[in-house]
Amino acid sequence: MSLEPPSVLPATKPYRSLREGKRVLYALCATSFMSTLMYSSLAPFFSELERDLNTSTPALGQVVTVRLLLSATLALIAGPIADRYGYRRLIVLGLLALSVSFLTVAMAQTYLMLLVTGIPGGIAGGTLSGLPIALVAQTFAGEARLKAMSYTVAAFSSSTILGIPILTSASAWIGWRGVFLACGLVALFGTVAIFRALPDDRTIDTGARISFRSVLTEYKPLLADSEMMRLYGATFLRSIGWLGFLTYFGAFLADEVGYSTRQIGLVYMVSGVGYLIGSLVAGRRRGAASIAVFAAVMTLFTGLAVLLSMTMAAHPWLVVLGVCGVTISSSFAWVMFTALLSGMTPVGQGTTMSLNSTIVSIGSASGGIVGGIMIAAAGYTVLAFGLAIALIGSALLILQGARRKGHA
Repeated sequence: MSLEPPSVLPATKPYRSLREGKRVLYALCATSFMSTLMYSSLAPFFSELERDLNTSTPALGQVVTVRLLLSATLALIAGPIADRYGYRRLIVLGLLALSVSFLTVAMAQTYLMLLVTGIPGGIAGGTLSGLPIALVAQTFAGEARLKAMSYTVAAFSSSTILGIPILTSASAWIGWRGVFLACGLVALFGTVAIFRALPDDRTIDTGARISFRSVLTEYKPLLADSEMMRLYGATFLRSIGWLGFLTYFGAFLADEVGYSTRQIGLVYMVSGVGYLIGSLVAGRRRGAASIAVFAAVMTLFTGLAVLLSMTMAAHPWLVVLGVCGVTISSSFAWVMFTALLSGMTPVGQGTTMSLNSTIVSIGSASGGIVGGIMIAAAGYTVLAFGLAIALIGSALLILQGARRKGHA
């Protein structure tokens, strides 16, 4: 049985400027920042966790894997539910799960207890990975939508640049347990503030009930739309190239360039700043070229920059130049691409962006697997060409999908 969509309360027109919707934008940026911080916060403390919980790095990696797998699955459900019953309640639910995840990490006494934190972490990731962007697309219109998306994407990346240095510095005073306890408490207080800032989009209950079949029904228009499927194919190939690069670039810097851990950290910090700059600049795009062309060209440039950064180990300055090109162009392309996706979709924004988030997770896992095989079989040069080809393919799919709908 399919559901008739309930009526949304209250009926509001999209904001045409950032000033009109600044409270909503601040709330969504804070949500994006905290959701990314949840994923990135464990890795800097692996050595302490190994010692205190008597475990190993590969085992700790599975905690993140559990979160990703649950997030990818739950995102498929969260999107349609948000489109039918409102975004605010689901985002708040995700933030509460995020708070629980931080707090339970702080209290974990064994590896099994830490592994169980993947459950609230997965719930948080499933609801918060796509809904902030979806609500931006729902709440803003015109040029304000692109600018709001750029700030939200920038917030996703800023947790690595700002959040991780703050957490690692604080750990010297309060230890890793104190850090996660503080994060949990901040997230709880932040949840209250975000709940008040987001628009009240409750729905009128028509008596219909959500079901697994009704959730699947929401995706039928997307699956039947060949142009949208091409764009999702572009997401998959981009995730292989971009996340495959992020997964193995640190090892490349150590094995091929000979950088120390401290030097690798500096390179990642510079690349994070590049991603932040690219995200913010994308929101101020000017010119006659369409969003689709910008997204495709920047994705193509990302592929070429990956090739430069991973084939010039003998010239470290070119490696660093290449990674800056990768992060700036990739973030620019992602802002443009999400704006394109939101403008072309035949269904609700929550459904659209949640499916996109799931494909990102699948593509990321595929990039890790394929990249590992390439390195083992033929080394980093072959990996560089493989990742670049995936990104070039993504650019072509963006143009092809957008052109058939008249967006290119």
